[in-house]
Amino acid sequence: MAEASPKRSDRSTGGRFVPREPPRMVFEIQILEGPEGVRLRREQAQVIREVVEWVAQRRSEPGSSGAPAPEEEDRQAGRDPR
Repeated sequence: MAEASPKRSDRSTGGRFVPREPPRMVFEIQILEGPEGVRLRREQAQVIREVVEWVAQRRSEPGSSGAPAPEEEDRQAGRDPR
């Protein structure tokens, strides 16, 4: 696998930091049942909710990048994004 060296993106990506390749991920799945499974599901749901709220708050803060996605930029400029 080639090294995933990120590049500084240009205007077409809204100034975001974009890796050359997607990150490699490994998942381990364990099944947990009973009261411990219920507790873990609740904890995971709470953490996911907090992350989603944090992302939504950052996107709406003044000074945050409200730049459109590259496809939206192309559409607004009358270019075909395909």
